[in-house]
Amino acid sequence: MSLRATLLAIRLLHPGMDGTEEAQAIEAAARVARVDALELVALVEHESRFNRQAVSPDGEDHGLAQVRARFRPACRLDLLGADCDAEKKRLTNPAYNLGIVARTIRLVKEGKPWKKTKRTART
Repeated sequence: MSLRATLLAIRLLHPGMDGTEEAQAIEAAARVARVDALELVALVEHESRFNRQAVSPDGEDHGLAQVRARFRPACRLDLLGADCDAEKKRLTNPAYNLGIVARTIRLVKEGKPWKKTKRTART
């Protein structure tokens, strides 16, 4: 997609919304991760309706694409610490939030694990 098409998609979904920063962040994230920008538009519309300050009812998911904080390195060990609070605030930045999700989409498409899993001892 092009920036113009992404911006048009956002404005069609939300008449009256400027959407320029969101469209730029979507295009940049899509280009870096080599995913379709329209996938990101659809995902963001579903997850937050383009509300960059969105937080899920359980307080776990943040930002445009509703990234789950507990999967971020700063929050893995200490969900109530200052580092985790800073990470949650950072997740409201469209470029940061969308970059995480675009990379996750790419990993899933490549059949790779998108999050670290705990290793279990072999028995």
